Amino acid sequence: MNTAETFETQLEHAIVKGSFFKNINRLMRANNVKDWSGDSECQTRSAPFKYVDPLAPMSIFNDIAIIDIKQFYPSIVLEYFSEHVNLCKLITRLLVLKNNGNTVAKRIVNSIVGCMLNEYSYVYNPAMYFRIIQHARDIIQEDIADIPRVVYSNTDSIGFDQSVSPLSDVLDNLNAKRTFIKYELEYEFDRVRFINVNKFIGIYKDNAPVLKGYSQDLKENATFIDSVTRFLNGQRFDLFKELELVMPLSNLINSVTHGPIIEQIQQKGSLISSDNILVETITKKQSRNLVVVPIKELAMFID
Repeated sequence: MNTAETFETQLEHAIVKGSFFKNINRLMRANNVKDWSGDSECQTRSAPFKYVDPLAPMSIFNDIAIIDIKQFYPSIVLEYFSEHVNLCKLITRLLVLKNNGNTVAKRIVNSIVGCMLNEYSYVYNPAMYFRIIQHARDIIQEDIADIPRVVYSNTDSIGFDQSVSPLSDVLDNLNAKRTFIKYELEYEFDRVRFINVNKFIGIYKDNAPVLKGYSQDLKENATFIDSVTRFLNGQRFDLFKELELVMPLSNLINSVTHGPIIEQIQQKGSLISSDNILVETITKKQSRNLVVVPIKELAMFID
């Protein structure tokens, strides 16, 4: 363990030789990161902070920036748990390698805090784990209070209106508050709709839309992406425009699965199950495409 080469070789072994969990424990043991005795009892449990504007599922927001904290939990250890010297040394070493493009180091450093909640881990310490999560909640809530118009937050990220809070001012202010915990720009949207705290669709200028929380099939479906783009640009989704549907999602599902509107849908598309609709769309060149859309995904097209 005296050279960076030996250390990096040890990282590679953590991935390629046997169980990743066993080897990451071996790595932490070799670096003597556990400087507490026994297993700390956990008195309180915290969960990551998540928030979405109550109007978000029904609104398209303009000029929204989403910033996030890279390697949030490891950075909290460095910021608030410096008494654990060897653990901080290991995390610092891993972050240097990660920031130089070492994907193995990235995987390991992102796993260390989670290992504290695993009773079979060398660093099992649920009390410390939940203290880290509580710090994460406190940081995000404190920083949200410093930004005038926040519309979204999820664990390590904050989304806000740039027309009220300029991005550069927000980053300068937040990043001056702490030594190791730093925000970076993750997304910058001209228009975005937050379906819920784990799912949103957004578009920036002429770029392809960002679909967060959607299945890979939908992300790769050109017809669905085209529909999302047109929707974010203020155009109605073909099916809803032609059928003139404007109703709550629960009513839509009931109408689609049980009501008379099923005959209309079959004229432009086909109901293929209680969960999915086969929608026919028409491109600018008047060619017809079919796309399977889960009914639950149609929520974003309802005003």
